[in-house]
Parts: sequence; structure tokens; C-alpha cells
Amino acid sequence: MKKFLLFVMILVLGGEVYSQNRSVPLVPESFSTVYSAPVVNDDEGLVFPSVGYRNGNLFSLKDLLNVVGSEVNLKWKLTNTGHYIRGRIGLQGTNVFTNDIDGFVSDLNQWLYTTITVNPDFSYSVLTYSDGYSSGNLIDSNTGTIADVTQQEILQKTSIQFYFWDTYDESAYLTLGALEVPDHNGIQYAEFNNLDFEGGVLPSEITVGGSASVVTGGAGSDFAFYMQGNASASDYLEFATNGAEMITFDVKLNHSNSFRIMTIVDGINVHALSVYDQGSTRYEADWCEVALPIATASTIRIEFWSSDGQDLYLDNVRFYAEE
Repeated sequence: MKKFLLFVMILVLGGEVYSQNRSVPLVPESFSTVYSAPVVNDDEGLVFPSVGYRNGNLFSLKDLLNVVGSEVNLKWKLTNTGHYIRGRIGLQGTNVFTNDIDGFVSDLNQWLYTTITVNPDFSYSVLTYSDGYSSGNLIDSNTGTIADVTQQEILQKTSIQFYFWDTYDESAYLTLGALEVPDHNGIQYAEFNNLDFEGGVLPSEITVGGSASVVTGGAGSDFAFYMQGNASASDYLEFATNGAEMITFDVKLNHSNSFRIMTIVDGINVHALSVYDQGSTRYEADWCEVALPIATASTIRIEFWSSDGQDLYLDNVRFYAEE
């Protein structure tokens, strides 16, 4: 049984409650990925490569965060030769993100410092500076207030998501130099269910739209779910969350010929499993572990949006809840 622990220390400043931050270990194991490209450390930080032409990369912190009354600080650098590129950094399942980086391409290739602040009244700011947190030139600014009740709930159990895509420079890569996130109050989450495919049987909890089968060769196991999806046929798989606040699952995809296999949480698109239909990848398909906050959800749906014969392999769907 897997468990994970969130630590919290609380400060009261000016009548508002703010949590202290902790530094996230910059090791590959701290992050959830959908691409099988190698994530490695160098002398500047943790490096996430573009997987190929127009495909970029997508990853998120493998943890649950309550960001209300808190700040997140990120030191990052996206190395790019000046070609067209898109992407954002922010809070998963919400509108709290940087603006698209295609608006400040000329400011890439240097360290950037982003602070994400969510106040107790759900007003927020995402500010990116050139010389340090809140110092130097203001490179990008996104501010507003989250009025949607569902997003307000998500902000109390979310994670940090990074993605860059439409990379005309296929050698582009993102280096993460520091990540500070809110500490939490010792809440422990434990796995309470695991949908696997051992015995070669599709669990009754999974609903499938389209053709699917259980095949040999799982993620550290004998069997896995397999589906060759087609968006024109509205192929999908769906299952109930049963009160889980976070799920993880192992996925293996051929990323070279699909446009956005999406993870839909209660009808809201929150996580792409594949990024671009005109892209390429120079890496062989391999198993990756995806972690997804789902605290407000009742159903999870993995849906093919625009693909033709895209292979999807899935295994070890694990459900976590607070003990």
C-alpha cells in the first residue's frame, strides 16, 4: 500500500492565514510525467527535454497542495533557439496559470522567477520576474479572482503543472532550478483501492466506449488494459472515483500520431495524456506514472479527442484518500 504525507506549518499575518513553504526535492521521482523522455539532473537543476518536433513535454508535481492563503515559488528556464513555442505553468485543474509563453519567447533562455499567490478570498496573482522573486523586470502577469465554487475547492487540493508544446525547436528543454510549495498539516493519504488487470480480466468498475481488451505486458505486472482509440467514434474509458482525493495510474502511449488524449474530471478537461497531432517523438513508448488530484470529482474519463488508431495502455489505477 502506498502512502504519502503532507506537512503544514501555519503563520498568521495581518489577519490572513498563510502557510510556510518547503522546498521540493528536484529529483525525477518527485514528478508525474506522460512522456517516456528521460528526466535528468544536471548542475543547474532538473531537466525535462522536448520529446520531439511540436510535441514538447508535460509534467506535474506528484503531491496534493492546499494553495489557498499560500504562495508557490518556481525558478525555471526554458532553453529554446527562438523558434515558436507555447506552454504554461500553474495550478492543475484551475485558471491560475502563467499566460502562454509564446507571449514572452524573447525572455526565455534565462532564469525566470514565478510566484503564484492565492489569497483567502480566492483572488490570485501569477507574476514572473527576471532577476528574482518580485525583483527585476516583470516578464508576465496574470491576476484575477476564482469565483467558480468547483475551482475554489480544487485550489485546496491541487498540484503544480508544467507544459510546453508546439516546439519548432525539438531540442528545447525546461530546467527547474527551484520549487517551493506550501507545507501542510501532517495529513496522511493512503491507497484504498487499486484497479489492475491481473488474470486478464477487465474490472467491472471500468466502462468502455469503443473496443478494448486486456493484454499481456503490464507495468510491473502480467496484464494491462489496451485500447486503440478513435476520436470520430468517441472512444473512451471511465470509472468512478469512490471518494478518492488523488489517483495515480501507469500509462504507455505512442505520442507520434495523436492529438490530446484528455483526462476529464467530472466533465472538466484537467490533464492531457498526449499533446499534439502533428508532432513527432524520438523516444520509444514506455510506462509513465501519472498523478492526478481529484478531490471534488465523482468520475474520471479518459477520452480520445482527435486520433486515428492511437494506442493506449493503462495499468495500476490507484485511489488515495485522507486517513
